[in-house]
Amino acid sequence: LASRATDRTVSTPEGLDHLALYHKQDDPASWFEAALSVLAGKVPDVEAPVGWSMLTKASQLGYAHAQFFQALLYINGTATGKADYADAFPLLEAAAKAGHVDALFLAGEYYSDGTLGVKKDSRKAFAYFTQAAERGHIYGAWLAATMANDGDGVKTDHVLAYRIARNLADQG
Repeated sequence: LASRATDRTVSTPEGLDHLALYHKQDDPASWFEAALSVLAGKVPDVEAPVGWSMLTKASQLGYAHAQFFQALLYINGTATGKADYADAFPLLEAAAKAGHVDALFLAGEYYSDGTLGVKKDSRKAFAYFTQAAERGHIYGAWLAATMANDGDGVKTDHVLAYRIARNLADQG
């Protein structure tokens, strides 16, 4: 129940006041929920820079959802007015290390591509794609299977590629 009751959009100043009780306890989910509400314009009395500082607080407290979301805002240029891969990557990697499935996949993309501010590293890309696949990320599974089959980032292993692809097929 607790995991389903997080990351909701609060749409009233009264709701934000209620979240403030949890802010005093440095609850990262409450900081994230408040940030989403402000940044989505659900609380017109609170300016976007306040929402950004709430999001930053949630990220600093180690909340993987906040780290991933903040990284996306850097990547798509919302945070700085232009795509900022360098500032996004530490947040993305922190969320990935915490097991955030989409962050694992995107970190794999960073290392696979090697053009987004990090050096190309097929081994790291394969490791991230494999971890994403283990958590049910479909495209991560496909890329991990392809890399194992082609020997990219890992010794060529057709059996491993088959097992990953088979797991993917079993998921539908």
